[in-house]
Amino acid sequence: MGILLPVTLFVLSILYNFSLIKSPVGVLDEGIILAGAQRVSNGEFPVADFWDLYPPGQYLVVSALFSVFGESVLTERLYDIVIRSFLALVVYLSVLHIASSYRNALLGWFVVLVCIGSIEFSGYPVYPALVFAVLCGYYMSRYIESKRLIYVVSAGACIAISSVFRHDIGCMFCVTLFVVTLVQLIVNKERLVSPILCLISGAVPIIAMISLKWTSVADIDSIVNQLVFYPAALMPTYRWLPYPALDSIEALPFYSYPLVLVIGIIVSMAAVCRRKLTGKLRYGVLLFSAVGLVFMKVASVRSDYVHLVPVIIVAAIVGGLMLSSDVVDYVSAGIVRMKRGYTCGIIVLLVGPAVFSLVNKFKTLDASYFCLNSYTNRASFSRLSDDLSSVVMHVKNGCRESEYIYVGVTNHDRFMGNETIIYFLSDRRYATRYHQLVPGFSSLPEIQDEIIFELESNRPKFAVLSPMFWYEPNLSQVDMGVDTVDDYIHRNYYLCAQYGRYEVWSRLNDCGSDEY
Repeated sequence: MGILLPVTLFVLSILYNFSLIKSPVGVLDEGIILAGAQRVSNGEFPVADFWDLYPPGQYLVVSALFSVFGESVLTERLYDIVIRSFLALVVYLSVLHIASSYRNALLGWFVVLVCIGSIEFSGYPVYPALVFAVLCGYYMSRYIESKRLIYVVSAGACIAISSVFRHDIGCMFCVTLFVVTLVQLIVNKERLVSPILCLISGAVPIIAMISLKWTSVADIDSIVNQLVFYPAALMPTYRWLPYPALDSIEALPFYSYPLVLVIGIIVSMAAVCRRKLTGKLRYGVLLFSAVGLVFMKVASVRSDYVHLVPVIIVAAIVGGLMLSSDVVDYVSAGIVRMKRGYTCGIIVLLVGPAVFSLVNKFKTLDASYFCLNSYTNRASFSRLSDDLSSVVMHVKNGCRESEYIYVGVTNHDRFMGNETIIYFLSDRRYATRYHQLVPGFSSLPEIQDEIIFELESNRPKFAVLSPMFWYEPNLSQVDMGVDTVDDYIHRNYYLCAQYGRYEVWSRLNDCGSDEY
């Protein structure tokens, strides 16, 4: 089929994801990506100039796209749709190469397309991180088959790029890849040194380039703290969500996809011990099953659908590989009933949860599916609430481009995050390096003192506040009793307008009444 089928699948993916262009704007997470990319476009860099928990990859790419296509939500969303579509395509290509089955590859593509096409969570850096992680596994399977070391170099480069977008995804994949590859080479009594050196040689130039740039503007301690220690401390305490009980349809993916991975690891380990199946198939099932189970760490800390995405992607690959004729024959031992039961079981585990997403998608398929909303400046075709639109217009009309604004919350020690999208949509200067407020960190007294120092130095014209609190069974529900920023705003600003949940506070006259 050559190039025609992959191109067709990519186009179909774009069309399937098209409606994401006009989905409601993400006030928190999407806003973080847009605001970070805008600050990079302004000559700033993560950690050095603004506080952040992510590596710089997504900001750098979106900022580069801004320089070509202009700063808008549309630019970021078109990039997001392309990445999602490419992710489904690399899953298809990986399954096709390892399992040598168009049918199984199409199944993997379908599951990925449907599952992530239903998520209105644009700009998520996990998507590009997974693209390059899957490509890494693809290149390593090519090496297992051909023994050409250039594939190992390519795999090293891919895992390094993956880490630049999301270091947790890249590192988990890298460690698992190293262990599984070592097992494969030892079992097959193959050389170890050359593949390891080639993997390192592919990764080092990319990591070194980013590290040199980063350490030239920020100190190593700050980088390590913000990317490693703070997330490790904050996620299990302030962001934790319990694993859902299997008592509803919504909880089905949290059980079916991990079960596919468990079956995959059992079958592949047995195949490794008995030297059954082809080398690339045995390696592919073992690698992706192990990686998927390691990714369960992400889903078990904050157990919502978005954080299950890495597991779903890898399970789609494993499921496609597990349905290859060689694996089916190996598992069933030639027994027809067992073969049918096993095949039907894997298909149900893979497709079952995806069906509900597909049904919900079909409910939106009408004459307006490809129609766009009216274009609104930086918001583009995305939907904004009337209150958010009013706040943005108030800020833009009352504040010059050279002036600062501050976007916070009504209670700075009991919140889930701040509506960072207001910074981007208003296109005004950032009053503090902490444009992203994080529960458990931004509520610390010393951090609030830093925020106040910057507010006093930059004297933002407006402070836009919203509650941004909802109950979660973690420490974010606890009022820490740290009201430093709240008191400062109430002393130095007055409430000049309110639009729904949004409060717009204007700074008092600079001539004398301000106090620290």
